[in-house]
Amino acid sequence: MDPQGKHVFIVATFGPERPDRCTAPLFFAQKAAVMGARVEVCFILQSALLLKQGVAETVCVREGGRTVRQFIDSAMSAGVTLNACDAALKANDMTPDE
Repeated sequence: MDPQGKHVFIVATFGPERPDRCTAPLFFAQKAAVMGARVEVCFILQSALLLKQGVAETVCVREGGRTVRQFIDSAMSAGVTLNACDAALKANDMTPDE
């Protein structure tokens, strides 16, 4: 299947408590965007915490590896749109500005 012109919607569910799982949605989103798809990632549940100022910079899959912030930056540089679920923001005591 040719991703050119397709719309890909990815749901992120894992947050900083599971660093081994929270980068995969961003990695796949970046790859799909580079291939020409229009890509959105929606952060639900605890994954919304990754969008909070200062959190993604402190989370790594492994010691000395890339931070979640670096995965976010790569995805956004490729044109990926990031969205946080309103309910996830409320559940994590966050505001849209955070």
